[in-house]
Amino acid sequence: MARPSLESSPFGAIAHPTRRAVLDLLRSGERSASALRTTLAPKASQPAFSEHLSVLARAGLVRARPQGRERIYSLSAKPLAEAFDWLKPYEEFWDERLAKLGDYLDRKARPQ
Repeated sequence: MARPSLESSPFGAIAHPTRRAVLDLLRSGERSASALRTTLAPKASQPAFSEHLSVLARAGLVRARPQGRERIYSLSAKPLAEAFDWLKPYEEFWDERLAKLGDYLDRKARPQ
């Protein structure tokens, strides 16, 4: 049985900084494919940027709808819940360690 591509998962899709930037822009509202490319990667070829959008769509992170000759993209953040749930224990791990560091620094800063 063939394994699904890592890029079809939210983890694989957000692995690339351009795709994370697309998601960041779409948080504020819909954008056309050309507006996204012009804003984020003006030197990228249209096919290369379209592949980033395709990866995000396969992972379920964006939706596209036709509008005239353009495709308008919007954020679909629900699949990110899987990544968030997986990362949650690491957030707790770092919160605990940073709190211990803060306590240590506070003790060191007190006059003896």
